[in-house]
Amino acid sequence: MSTSYLQIDCSSAEQVNATSVAFSAKGELFDCTVGRMTKQAVSVLDDAMYAHLPVQLLLAGSSLLLDLESLESRDPHTIRIVGRVIGESTASVRLQ
Repeated sequence: MSTSYLQIDCSSAEQVNATSVAFSAKGELFDCTVGRMTKQAVSVLDDAMYAHLPVQLLLAGSSLLLDLESLESRDPHTIRIVGRVIGESTASVRLQ
């Protein structure tokens, strides 16, 4: 059985800042601020969190698959993402 996830390419159109990794009882937590996102992208990301759909962030030279813990709007086009790092998936829905 394949698992779907939302894929967000942060290596080109979006800007990633203030990244951090922490270890907790829930596992490895990753957080970052992603800017220059369209309203549609922010809405789709919000829908993914409430649907418990994992999100794959494509970063420059690497990617992370996250189970979203929280989203925080910083302004209309910037969002703070916090997620638990999880395993690999085999299917995707791409958002650019």
